[in-house]
Amino acid sequence: MGTILIDKNYRINSDSRQWVLEENRPIQDKDSQNYGKDNWVTLASQTRIELIFNKLLDMKLKELPTLELKEFLKEAKKLKVSIKEEFDITV
Repeated sequence: MGTILIDKNYRINSDSRQWVLEENRPIQDKDSQNYGKDNWVTLASQTRIELIFNKLLDMKLKELPTLELKEFLKEAKKLKVSIKEEFDITV
């Protein structure tokens, strides 16, 4: 059906039954003629898009560097607001 490009590493695809969160993991085999080309891998599939955005938020939070709790919570809030403003979805 449609694709929502989150950034160069993540996108959300859909069909008539589900939403699918995908991550781009370019081909690493240097002997392959497709070396360096996009390779979208499924990370999660859900029937509700809010659950996909929750998964994306969870992954983005896990990618943060080591922070003190106060800074971590500040970053979490910033990511949530970003998703809400950009996609009009509450996570």
